[in-house]
Amino acid sequence: MTSYALTLQIDAADLPTLQQAGEQIVLVRRLADAGRCVAWAVLALAPSRTVSWNDDYALYASNTPNAIGNLVNVGASTTVIWQCDYRYATTGFQGPVPDANLGTATVQLINQVPAATAPSILSGLAQSYAVDGAAAGTAQPLNAQTLPAQQIAQFTASQSLWVYLASGLQTGMIVSTPVTTTTMVDTRQVFSAALLLQFSAAAPSQTVRYSSTLGRFYATSG
Repeated sequence: MTSYALTLQIDAADLPTLQQAGEQIVLVRRLADAGRCVAWAVLALAPSRTVSWNDDYALYASNTPNAIGNLVNVGASTTVIWQCDYRYATTGFQGPVPDANLGTATVQLINQVPAATAPSILSGLAQSYAVDGAAAGTAQPLNAQTLPAQQIAQFTASQSLWVYLASGLQTGMIVSTPVTTTTMVDTRQVFSAALLLQFSAAAPSQTVRYSSTLGRFYATSG
């Protein structure tokens, strides 16, 4: 199992301006073809913060409507074993059942809740993390995919993540896909351009630093 760590640094002189803007540090995981993004971690500003995690994932199910700004309320979850099928019914998750047709880091979920009970569920992967050496918390959603009754979704692990500053967000909130350049968008939030980082077993630890000149984080090592 690989352990990953991201250190985030902000000059103390920059903190008052960022705090006045109501901004916090936001981490969003990038999963391919997996529905909407979710704010995996929203952290208070500090001169230095370290977020760590490992390769453990979970599947979750929720009745939260899939709309930007909603907080995902996890109703049920189960530990993921890759290359397996899971089913979700009114009694919860069932499985795993090995499936050699899936990739080695892919899991498949079938929604077997009757359409008369619920036309769809919200589902996706979740993962826990630790902040500044504390114990890891509850697994938080990484993505939000609407899964209609009797249909199938596949989710594949990824260690890519965006890091940026933004106001008005909370951990577990469905968010727009982060932008890597400052563009004109329809938003009432203050936010910076996002930095996309790719973690792997060969590059498990990275450090980023906020630049007031650039108005965003940049990578210093990793």
